[in-house]
Amino acid sequence: MSLAAAQADIANIPVNSTTYVRSLDGSSLADEYVNNGGTLVQTGRRMPSQTFVEQVNEIAVLLKGLIDNQGDNPYSVVFKNGLSPFGYKNGRLYADEFEKLYSTDSGLEFGGSIIDNNPPEGWRFVIYYRNGLVMCGQKNDGTMVGFGEGSGGGGSVEPGDTAADYDSIRNYTGAATVRDVVGQNIGGRFVVNADDTTSAEIPGGILVDLLGRRWYRQADYVNYDQFLAFRVPGATLLAIQVALGVGNTSSAIAYLSAVSPSDRAIQNAHRYANLLKIPVRQNDGAFLLLVDHEAEVRTNTDLSGAIIFTSTESGVSEIQWGPLRILDPDAPEPPRMFNIKGKDRVELTAAELVTFNANYSQYLKKGSQYLPYPKLYPYYGGMFYALSTAAEIYRNGDRVNPRNRVLYREFSRIGRQGALTERIVKNIPDGTIGYAAIIQKEDNFLKFRCPHFIELGDSRRFVNIEISRPMVHVKDLVHSSLQTAAVSLESRVVLSGREVFDVFCDVGEATCHPAENGSYGICIRDTCNVHINRYYGLHGWGFQGHHGIKGLYVKDSMFNRMDFHSFGYDCYFDNMTLKGRQANLQGGNDWKFRNLKHIVTRSSGGAVEPFLNFVIAMRQDYASDCECNLVVDGLTVMWDKGLPAWYNGSRSYDVVRIIDTANSLDQGIDSKLPYTIDIRNVVFDLAGIQEGKPNSNFEFSAVTALRSQFTDYVTTGRKTLLPDNINVDGMTAINVQPTQNAVMCGIKMSEDLYQNYMGSRNKKGSDGTNARVTLRNLHSVINNPVIELAAAQTVDMPGDAAAWTENYLNSDYSWIPRITLENCIPAIVHVPGAKAVVDIHGGKLARLYTNGNGNRCRVTGADIELVPDAAGATYLAADKTLVTGCSWLNPASAAIYTGGLRGSGNEMIGDSARAPNLPAKTFIEE
Repeated sequence: MSLAAAQADIANIPVNSTTYVRSLDGSSLADEYVNNGGTLVQTGRRMPSQTFVEQVNEIAVLLKGLIDNQGDNPYSVVFKNGLSPFGYKNGRLYADEFEKLYSTDSGLEFGGSIIDNNPPEGWRFVIYYRNGLVMCGQKNDGTMVGFGEGSGGGGSVEPGDTAADYDSIRNYTGAATVRDVVGQNIGGRFVVNADDTTSAEIPGGILVDLLGRRWYRQADYVNYDQFLAFRVPGATLLAIQVALGVGNTSSAIAYLSAVSPSDRAIQNAHRYANLLKIPVRQNDGAFLLLVDHEAEVRTNTDLSGAIIFTSTESGVSEIQWGPLRILDPDAPEPPRMFNIKGKDRVELTAAELVTFNANYSQYLKKGSQYLPYPKLYPYYGGMFYALSTAAEIYRNGDRVNPRNRVLYREFSRIGRQGALTERIVKNIPDGTIGYAAIIQKEDNFLKFRCPHFIELGDSRRFVNIEISRPMVHVKDLVHSSLQTAAVSLESRVVLSGREVFDVFCDVGEATCHPAENGSYGICIRDTCNVHINRYYGLHGWGFQGHHGIKGLYVKDSMFNRMDFHSFGYDCYFDNMTLKGRQANLQGGNDWKFRNLKHIVTRSSGGAVEPFLNFVIAMRQDYASDCECNLVVDGLTVMWDKGLPAWYNGSRSYDVVRIIDTANSLDQGIDSKLPYTIDIRNVVFDLAGIQEGKPNSNFEFSAVTALRSQFTDYVTTGRKTLLPDNINVDGMTAINVQPTQNAVMCGIKMSEDLYQNYMGSRNKKGSDGTNARVTLRNLHSVINNPVIELAAAQTVDMPGDAAAWTENYLNSDYSWIPRITLENCIPAIVHVPGAKAVVDIHGGKLARLYTNGNGNRCRVTGADIELVPDAAGATYLAADKTLVTGCSWLNPASAAIYTGGLRGSGNEMIGDSARAPNLPAKTFIEE
């Protein structure tokens, strides 16, 4: 009965009862249906047809013939480790390793396919692999495939045809085109590629036999063992680990010297993986590398669980940073272990550069995000990189060594029809582009999971991982350096990236030896959009942004230092710890540190970290140039309890040091310090400092300039542009010893500020100022209320008005700040050396010293409790200070104030005998 007839007869089929109807497509004799509420619905069960039975019988006959025809030669399936789960031997069919074989109603499933009775067109019966390789079958014309009777387009599998090693295939001259290499680590299936007659061998991947046939390994992924990498023997590895465990590095090196290197094998594994576009996975074993054969990585790689050793012969022993385009193009490349590559870059030809310089280079100007160069349009989502022949900066003023020149450069991701994703940040001179390229967007993100890199030997330089393509995700970096001597490691880099975009580094742990100068855990150059999460890089392994980064995002990480060499733009740091060294800034746009911790530690006893007295500085060897908006939102500073000395030669610890003391030559540009500096919520934890510290003249400073100019403007014509706006909100100290003071200083300038009469970007306003400094909630801990003049203060601008020049007094661009203090306790204002206007609101005023230079001050709503020096002298510039709505307290430490007071509406709380000359009119009458 047909389905239509059965549906018409539905009244005679009880609900939930079944019936059979004739198959609609003829693939079965009849199909089962169930009455589902009056509608017939297929159950999926089918009654096989005679045709299906005959096909199954044919299969059985074929398989029987296969086995019967072999005689004493067994048929078996063999895994690469030598295990044979089923086959025929000793007169019986066996499957001893199987426990059970299950099947659903739909049949046996293999990789998402099923055994059914609908073979592909032209076949009666066929079994084939996911990649299309036919294992066995019979065509409609009777051709047998895979039963030792011809290849028939799929390759012949001769039962029992296995090879013990690669030489067995190299020496093979038989008819089979599929052979299995068995044995631990190297096993796998090899198939003749009839289309390839020229490829050279890749041992373990492509094997060439005596007949010239190319046998290709069939695999979903490859590992280093398959390509004959030499594993460090287990006993040797144990001996090395024991030696390292007790600090005997020399013995570990000696054990490792007997191990053959695996550079070539690892290189070959990646060559073959790149050819087949399959991953590399090596999740165990230890290997020695000399770093003399760079492995080119183009596919996902997972080396987690493996160990890679380097030793006394690995890499090179001299500095090799690599070539610099235009400046030093012939310098040798640094040796690399792994180089992650992708699509070829599209470099502009000489003729195209001429056209670009004539018609488009004028668009490369600061603030622009538009470049209507038609060649870019097809590469939407890629990156354009342009390098000028003109030098922007001469590092340390060196005009002799070309490697110390920083050329103008620009790079940005390519938008649509001339749009650029990143802003142009440099004013590149027109017509000077000497090199330009398009870095193409990739079709996927490449993932590289790292091994444990263990570094032995002295002064060995190389790069572990070079990122030469965009869109790369590097995970789980583990690095241990066990050098035996404190020798230079300059140019030693673990992870490097250059002229790419979208680089993601997630989870890393790197350690190094004391000679860390010039060596970096991560070194990124001329790259957009870099993300670093959960990295631990101590004892010499810092982060370096070299020549250019646009868009850096660092989160939940701990570094020895952060160095930027011209330049970083839009750099963001969340939950980061710096231990020992500092963050050196260079560049612009946004620089934001959120929840930063700085650990100051000892420099003796073999520890690597120097004993620093600041955490953030401008990069001096690149003109201290960082024209940015700098934000520090949350900072904790801690000191190591074992410090041998505590700033005996220094007067401050600085959160941001905008100019240091190093000698500076003309480096080719103005020194453009941050437009704005915004510092919030700073805590100095003094639990680890020595007894009797800090010294009485010590300041914890938010912003410090140890000189007024980076170079002398009169001599070089180079300006040093100081910040337009400084805001500090929330600074204090904890765990202060009961005999000591901890004075919070919002701004500390040098006594030669008058020399910088071109220090402001803005002209003076009607109030005579052109900069803003706002200090809120600076809470010093004063256990000993006796502070010497010019010793420790909230505002520290020392000097003498007698030295002021006509240029300083008359220039519209001398840096003259309006300084506002809100709820600062105490406010110790020391401004004899610079022009300024001071406003104090709330908090507690302890001192205002101008040395009669004419600076004016207004005080409202504050307590006034003057703090004397050791001689009992107190300081309040009453002649230029207007006091309103304040409460006068007795001077501290039984001191007597003999000066006057200007203002009105104030409250006398103290003893008038302790301030005998205060006019009554300034106070509210009782």
